[in-house]
Amino acid sequence: MLTVVRNIISSRMAHAHVHHVSHAVSENPGWSLLRLSAWARIGLAAGIAALLWVATFAVIL
Repeated sequence: MLTVVRNIISSRMAHAHVHHVSHAVSENPGWSLLRLSAWARIGLAAGIAALLWVATFAVIL
């Protein structure tokens, strides 16, 4: 038995949404978690967790 698989999106429709405009990258993009290394993100998360623990104990005591 021969099964024919047909693409439900025609090539004309698939290419209709392609943007040909080049977007310039900002000179100063700002700070982002995505630019940090894995160790820096772990350190930041550990620092926030430690800060939350200290704040919790400060409220309890």
